[in-house]
Amino acid sequence: MDRRSEIVHKRCICLIARDYKIEVVDNKNGALCGHYPSELVVIEGHVKGNEVVNRTHELKEMFTRARFARCRSRFVMPVLLYRNKNICRSATLATMMELYGRSGIDWFTTGGEGTAEGKQRPVEIPPMLDGASSVSEIPPATDEEWGELVTRVRKQDVQLLKTLNVKLICDLMVEKRKTKYGLQVSSSEKVDKYGRYVDFNIASIPYPGCEFFSPL
Repeated sequence: MDRRSEIVHKRCICLIARDYKIEVVDNKNGALCGHYPSELVVIEGHVKGNEVVNRTHELKEMFTRARFARCRSRFVMPVLLYRNKNICRSATLATMMELYGRSGIDWFTTGGEGTAEGKQRPVEIPPMLDGASSVSEIPPATDEEWGELVTRVRKQDVQLLKTLNVKLICDLMVEKRKTKYGLQVSSSEKVDKYGRYVDFNIASIPYPGCEFFSPL
């Protein structure tokens, strides 16, 4: 973040703090997500109110657990508060290929010790990586192991949604699954075959990306 952007970012935090009780979660060097700001603002409640809507210390741990469940680690993040209800943002669901890729890279770049900051061991790692110290020591993955991490991480994603008291998911995907170069790179909650998101109301609001428009 350059100096000008940093000044704007700090002023935005100051403006939010006038109306809300806030806590800032450190995301320096993309420790949680490389596509979110270096400081993540969590609104805990209104300045003039006594009700605590979000507890940052609980959410931070859940962010770490659920971050691989979504594309580019863009986990569910509360950004606005309306009548003590969270309005959140996130990416679409990551597929098995990305989930294993990102969790594996995180494991190798930290030596199995934790996040890029080296502060804590990642909660979810590919089962076949646990105990391995080098690429040569990784045994071939079974179908069961391929699905185990997906199940665990998506359950953490659902838990995060429920902790934030999310009831409605606005699904902007046109397709059920996004495919690039023959590989499925993201998926929608509406096609989760195990019904993990059945407790949420899913509003399909297709918003086509640039790939759906022909160049002029």
